[in-house]
Amino acid sequence: MTLRSAAKVWLGRFPEPVRDVALATVVASVDLIVWSDILLSSTVNVDRSSKVLMLAAGLASLLLLIPRRRFPVGVLMAACAVSATTALLLTYRPIFPVCVALGTLTSRRSGRTAAAGVALAVVTTGAWVADEVRSSPEVDRLSVAVFVGISYVLVVLVAAGIGRWARAARERLHLMDERRQQEARRAVEAERLRVARELHDIVSSAVTVMVLQASGARRIIARDVDRAEAALATVEQVGGQAMNELRRLLGVLRAGGGDDDSADSRSLPGLDDLPRLIDDFRGAGLHVSLDEAGPRRHLDPSVNLTAFRVVQEALTNVGKHAGPGARATATLRWTADTLVVQVCDDGSGRGVGATNLSAGYGLLGLRERVSVSGGELTVDRTPPGFAVTAILPLADPASCPAAPEASGLSLT
Repeated sequence: MTLRSAAKVWLGRFPEPVRDVALATVVASVDLIVWSDILLSSTVNVDRSSKVLMLAAGLASLLLLIPRRRFPVGVLMAACAVSATTALLLTYRPIFPVCVALGTLTSRRSGRTAAAGVALAVVTTGAWVADEVRSSPEVDRLSVAVFVGISYVLVVLVAAGIGRWARAARERLHLMDERRQQEARRAVEAERLRVARELHDIVSSAVTVMVLQASGARRIIARDVDRAEAALATVEQVGGQAMNELRRLLGVLRAGGGDDDSADSRSLPGLDDLPRLIDDFRGAGLHVSLDEAGPRRHLDPSVNLTAFRVVQEALTNVGKHAGPGARATATLRWTADTLVVQVCDDGSGRGVGATNLSAGYGLLGLRERVSVSGGELTVDRTPPGFAVTAILPLADPASCPAAPEASGLSLT
């Protein structure tokens, strides 16, 4: 394990707020020691009030750096304002807080926002040069002041470059992770295809044997009952083996590389599980309501599962894109021959949220699932939110058992 990896593992033991506070404390303390005259009272005349103001400026820089991940733009603006004001009024130039805030901004923002942040930091270096000219006897010529200014600008640009490098490294890691996931999906799909071919070969062979044995038994049953019974016994034995192989291979296909092979269709979720699903999303910070109109009718098990997945994936997208605090409504509308499932949100959440409630089906996969079920899926922008609508077919009434009716159900 490299030193960098070991450091990341060690830092990962602490929650992010603790790491932010620790970094802000170290940066503000070192900055106060290096760039102020607070420790030079023996050689420089620094009165008590100036010391108090320097400490206050250092504390302000510390507090500003703590939320830099959540508010990079605001933190940089405030850090530059504190730094420029302090440099013009005191013998203290808060440089490191500005550099850390700028690095955070350029690692999390790009384009005009990052360029504006760099420009603001460069402008702030003017206050640092002014403090040098005012408080340092060595800076007594214009050429020296220009050299000092260029040095400060280079420091700022290095900080911005480190932020851009961190952003590029994070994007590379994200791309590598996506590639690994794609390769894993391709491997799973290839394995499922191989198993499907094995399923076809095994079952086809078994069915062929069963047909031949049954045909032979039919021809000889009138004149040789013993041989006919032996042939039918073979049919029974091969049929039982084929059913076992079919159950086992379908279990592998259904498992998808991680689920319980013993699960059957009765354990799959459906419309009856929507209240529990909505409670889970409410726990993640979404405001979700469920409305059902019309008498509930019978659905095939696969269509029932599809209806559940539509609501699940649509609410997951609300959580990802609208974020916590968004309001969404899931509607079930029963007609004579279809079920219309619709999920609408108002886009009022607090930024990008993150939930782990998705079953792993994106909208593309969801569209394919709805299509296989004989339905249609549409996704429409309804500013400021989105609406996901699925039209699913009902089961053939002639083959349906009696289904309980649920009319006017509303969960809010």
